[in-house]
Amino acid sequence: MYVRKKDCNFLLLRVYVDDLAIAGTFKANLLQFVNDLQQAFPTKHLGEQEYFLGLELNRNRSLGTLSVSQCKLVDNILHKYDMMACSLVATPLIIPCHLSTSDSPSTDEEVSFMQNIPYHHILRSLRYLVSCTLPDLSYSTGSLSRFMENPGPCHWEALKHVLRYLKYSRDMTLTYKALSPSSKRDMVVLQGWTNADCGGDRDTSRSTSGFVFTFAGGAITWRTKKQATVALSSTEAEYIAATLLAKVGLWLQSIFSELDIIHIIEFSLWCDNQSCIKISRNPKITDQNKHIR
Repeated sequence: MYVRKKDCNFLLLRVYVDDLAIAGTFKANLLQFVNDLQQAFPTKHLGEQEYFLGLELNRNRSLGTLSVSQCKLVDNILHKYDMMACSLVATPLIIPCHLSTSDSPSTDEEVSFMQNIPYHHILRSLRYLVSCTLPDLSYSTGSLSRFMENPGPCHWEALKHVLRYLKYSRDMTLTYKALSPSSKRDMVVLQGWTNADCGGDRDTSRSTSGFVFTFAGGAITWRTKKQATVALSSTEAEYIAATLLAKVGLWLQSIFSELDIIHIIEFSLWCDNQSCIKISRNPKITDQNKHIR
């Protein structure tokens, strides 16, 4: 990502291999920059961005909104794996979901059945969707990816459940709202939300951290990750998840500071674990948290 700022003129260039996206404050300066690029490199100007790397961009300038979706890619996935006529479900995973490696194929019939199942290909496609526009599938795809080495029929049923939810949520979009001029001058606070699935991995007893950051009315970055250590309590699992959120928050602060578009000083970290909240207010050493530094 390249930035050029001179007085009130701001240009931002995002490069992905041979695809370029350009944004700026004045349209005349944008067109001049495109002409300069065309003088130096063989480029093709596609006009205002409507489609980029599988992302569909829809603007409503009267309302000041930008919506991002991947409906075409979702339809391609559902059509490719014959799930266009599937029934709809409103949750990404079957509740309760207790999958483990013990659900891997145990008979010759199950091994033969799973050899014809495109488990790996579907998950790779879903993970690209998750990285771009579908934070609500982050936990389910991350959990199912743990069994890619030897998936079983139970894992396949859970993956088909994810595809049914994908069809249910295909029309949902990430929508961002334009900031008011006063917000650009004043401090803007990033909102970060975190949670943890304490001991959710039945094979290792490790917890899963999850977070999402919202800005301008929509989610801008999210992630779920299995923790590197075994948390001895839900309080410890939530602290580890909050640490991951804090690191990403500092990274976002540095990016906004470098862009120098909006003045962001701090971010709010939200957690729903009462023990974490109480310890953060009063870091008293107890038997349950004396090992937490």
